[in-house]
Amino acid sequence: VTGSKPVITIDPLGILTVTDSNPDAKHYFTNASGLYVYAGDEQTGGLTEVTGGSITGGSSVNGGGVSISDGGTLTLAGGNIIGNSASDDGGGVYAGGLYVGSSFVMTGGNIIGNSAKSNGGGVYVAGGSSFVMKGGSITENTGEWCCGGVYVYSGTFTMNGGSITKNNG
Repeated sequence: VTGSKPVITIDPLGILTVTDSNPDAKHYFTNASGLYVYAGDEQTGGLTEVTGGSITGGSSVNGGGVSISDGGTLTLAGGNIIGNSASDDGGGVYAGGLYVGSSFVMTGGNIIGNSAKSNGGGVYVAGGSSFVMKGGSITENTGEWCCGGVYVYSGTFTMNGGSITKNNG
């Protein structure tokens, strides 16, 4: 797939569950924009769960690998968000919202080797959004201005497990 649009878009009230039946196989979501989870201006929903595979090679202004916006929710329970980039914030994951915050829950998986020209090479949280980390790892990400691992601009970050190591910024 080529072009400047996301590989997968979750529209208002949409639900996507990605489960890898063969965790040793290589399955990828790739595109210029990665995965976009959006619940809409006045909607709630947009629930997405990733339990396997890899989101890789994405490039966007915010959220090179995954962009979660306006009430969207992403749960990363397995798989990898690897090698994505943002020309502004959130190379791996951007959780924000113009109208209402979004939610990112990480219970497993890995966020590895992503980069942002500004902040949050691994994860960027803004717009009243929340990030809860219960497992998994965030490692070897780079934020050129600040915080290679996790950057919280306006929102909350709760860490109850997992690891954040070897990030630069």
